[in-house]
Amino acid sequence: MPTSTSSPTRRFFSLLEIVIVLIILGLTAALVVPRVGRLPRGVLVKTMIGRIETAFRDAAMRARATGGTVTLSLDSEGNSFRMQDGGSGQPSGWAPPSPDRAAESAPGGGVFAKSRDYGMPKGTLWRTDTGAEIGENAPSFTFYGSGEAAGPELEIIVGKGRYSLAVDRLTGRPLITAKSD
Repeated sequence: MPTSTSSPTRRFFSLLEIVIVLIILGLTAALVVPRVGRLPRGVLVKTMIGRIETAFRDAAMRARATGGTVTLSLDSEGNSFRMQDGGSGQPSGWAPPSPDRAAESAPGGGVFAKSRDYGMPKGTLWRTDTGAEIGENAPSFTFYGSGEAAGPELEIIVGKGRYSLAVDRLTGRPLITAKSD
C-alpha cells in the first residue's frame, strides 16, 4: 500500500494582500488622525464661557475688594482678556502684599496682581455689536467698587457658532447668549 506522506503546507500572505491591508490602514489613519487633534465645538464653547465667567467674576470681586475700578480689556490678537487695576482708591485697612508674598504680586498671578491675563481658546473671533472687526481700540469692561459694571456688547464666533457677550450692569456678570443665523 502506498502511503503518501504529505507534509503540512504553510500558507504565507502574498505581497498583494499585505499592500491592500496597508492601504486600508493608511486610509483609516488619514480619516481619524485629523479629528483627534481638534476639540469638539461644544468643548471649545464651554471652555470659552468658563474663562469669560472667571475673568468677569475676578474683575468684579477685585473691584469690590479694593473699592476702586478694575478694567477688563479684550486683546483680540492675543485672544485674551487683561484685567488691570484702576487704582482709584483702596478700602481702609488694605495694605500692599508683604515681601514674603512677592511671588503673588508678580504680574499675571496671585491675588494682589496689578494685571492678569485670561486666555481664550484658539480660533475665537471677536466683533463689536455693529459687526466691525476689533482693531487697535480694544473694547473694555469696567467694574466699579459698588458692584456695578459697564461695557459694550460683543459678538464671539467659535467654529460655526455665534454668541453675544454683554455685561449685567448691576451685578457685573457676563451675559452670553447664542445667536441664530
